[in-house]
Amino acid sequence: MDKAKTRQQLADEYGVNRKTLYRWLKRKKINFDGGLLTPTEQTMIYDMFGAPAKKGHGHVVGLEWSDKRK
Repeated sequence: MDKAKTRQQLADEYGVNRKTLYRWLKRKKINFDGGLLTPTEQTMIYDMFGAPAKKGHGHVVGLEWSDKRK
């Protein structure tokens, strides 16, 4: 991971819509400045939500929220 990525690219890695990624970040109170996500910011996201599933293997598996809506 040596280059900046858009939020859309990161959402694609997780197999979710860009808006879903925004909601995940908002729930965890993670707010980055606009523009591309730096490698450091990407690492923070991967550490928080786990590594995305391998490309072509569908959606995130095993992502648990401690603040699930009921």
